[in-house]
Amino acid sequence: MKTQDEAEKLSKVMSEIGKLAGIETICIITNMDQPIGKAVR
Repeated sequence: MKTQDEAEKLSKVMSEIGKLAGIETICIITNMDQPIGKAVR
């Protein structure tokens, strides 16, 4: 994302998709300079 606002909008959409699918979804907004994990559960 190019701006913080874009990242926040995307996180809200992704969270809503998770909710509709019945999956707990947590969004973390980072600058992606370093990996934050090895897998998505």
